[in-house]
Amino acid sequence: MTDFKARSILVLSAMLAIAGCTLSGTSSSPPDAEIPAVLTENSLPVMAKLKSHLASAVGRARVELGPEDPTMMTFISVLPPRPGTLETHSLAQPETFDLRLSGDACYAISRKTQDRILLDGIECKPAG
Repeated sequence: MTDFKARSILVLSAMLAIAGCTLSGTSSSPPDAEIPAVLTENSLPVMAKLKSHLASAVGRARVELGPEDPTMMTFISVLPPRPGTLETHSLAQPETFDLRLSGDACYAISRKTQDRILLDGIECKPAG
């Protein structure tokens, strides 16, 4: 049993070392730097797409966005669900996403989980 454990530890150590070398290696083409971004437009179809992407990210069917104008601000918040009929108050907080541009792709990055959500079909431009 101890021989098995020792071999398992050696195999796991080797796998972690290989993974570390692979992850720390340089690629032939470095990824584009992510820069703060804003949406290019605030139309109803664009906002519907944005809500759809963010609803998937937070695991809900529909979401309500905070008051930020994503054509002016580099972040957007998803409001928590409203309290139910039997609740008097809620401690739930909005979830905030930073808008980033990498190459031609627009992303929303969760401040809570650091998950990157590709905002497919939504155009961004550099902030400022």
